[in-house]
Amino acid sequence: MKFQMKAGWAAAAALFVVATMVEAKAPLTLPPVGPDRAVSDARTGLLVVFSSPETGLLSTHLPDNSRPHSDYALQLGDGTPLRTVDNRSGALGGDPEAVILPAGSYRIVARANGYGRVVVPVIVGVGETTTVHLEGGAPNPASFASRADQVRLPDGRVVGWRADHPSK
Repeated sequence: MKFQMKAGWAAAAALFVVATMVEAKAPLTLPPVGPDRAVSDARTGLLVVFSSPETGLLSTHLPDNSRPHSDYALQLGDGTPLRTVDNRSGALGGDPEAVILPAGSYRIVARANGYGRVVVPVIVGVGETTTVHLEGGAPNPASFASRADQVRLPDGRVVGWRADHPSK
């Protein structure tokens, strides 16, 4: 009986170590994503991040029993932490939070479907909205002038506009 309990604890500890090692791997880093459409303020812009949905938080209040977007870390362009964004908005919490920021360079560390944590440099433009899609619901490809205008994940899914795209 004692041997079975010790074996059970050993198996649980090994599983914990493996799970920790998987989560601790270095995040994927993508090229900068830039703004795509106008907002009203003359000194600030908006950042909207469609991060991977929360795991295990099935919501019966959201359409199709979907999950809310996961929180993400917002940093200055040099990696200095600003805050963690509680990425739930809207009447039922199913929309991502639109964050008002002074125009400038930032980084987000967020979860992307199929990739775990990713680092995405973003540019917030004056009066513009920068939108990042990490949940797998890419923007309409027809809205891009060319493939060169897009930031993509390694599997080809569109994340958003390239910050230095020529259509701007």
